[in-house]
Amino acid sequence: MKLSDIRPAAGAIKRRKRIGCGLGSGHGRTATKGTKGQNCRSGGGVPPWFEGGQMPLQRRVPKRGFTNIFKTHYQVVNLSDLARFESGAKVNRGTLLEKGLIKKANLPVKLLGRGELTVPLDIEVDAVSRSASSAVTGAGGTIRLVSGKKPPVAEAAGARGRGEGKPAGAEVEGPAGSETREPAGPGKEAPGGAEVREPTGPGEEAPAGAEMGGPADAGEETPGGAEVREPTGPGEEASPDSEAAEPPGPENEERP
Repeated sequence: MKLSDIRPAAGAIKRRKRIGCGLGSGHGRTATKGTKGQNCRSGGGVPPWFEGGQMPLQRRVPKRGFTNIFKTHYQVVNLSDLARFESGAKVNRGTLLEKGLIKKANLPVKLLGRGELTVPLDIEVDAVSRSASSAVTGAGGTIRLVSGKKPPVAEAAGARGRGEGKPAGAEVEGPAGSETREPAGPGKEAPGGAEVREPTGPGEEAPAGAEMGGPADAGEETPGGAEVREPTGPGEEASPDSEAAEPPGPENEERP
């Protein structure tokens, strides 16, 4: 066999269709594009999703929510996966990649708390859950975040809510230097040393020694020592001590 005897397999090569070569070529006149219309124009035709002008499928279906393009995609590693490491070993992206626990070294890693950890490890990851952080420190290991932030610490039971976990009757502490006082009621001593008395209603007598201050009547002496006089009405004479000043009118005006 010679090199010139080698031929491609049957049907492997197909000749290119040549158009626009006249009527004798078999592809003349309309050049295999048909008679006029949208599909015979240069750049014509419709896309595969075109439905003849009716509302297309991608516009008929409802749209809900959105896609966060800034979302961080973590490679997840659980505590049960760390059983492959010996006590005191260092765990980071490089060692996780060697053990086959992650696939890419350029994507962040997050440690989750599924499973148990019985040996102390020196772990450095990009993110960690609260339960996983507690399990690592509980086993005597250390955990650090690549960002340098402090890993989350498990909170004590009942300490999340404000005032929870305190015994009954405990006082709530306010700002520094401030003291919380109860509102003074009847029979209790106010902060200034004064006694708070109940208000007297109609038909009730005031406590002994209490003076009820009301409006002064006519003929009574006010606290300032001035005597209260009754107002003069129409047809009544004014007291000799008081002078009634008449308003100036045309009869009272002085004539030149």
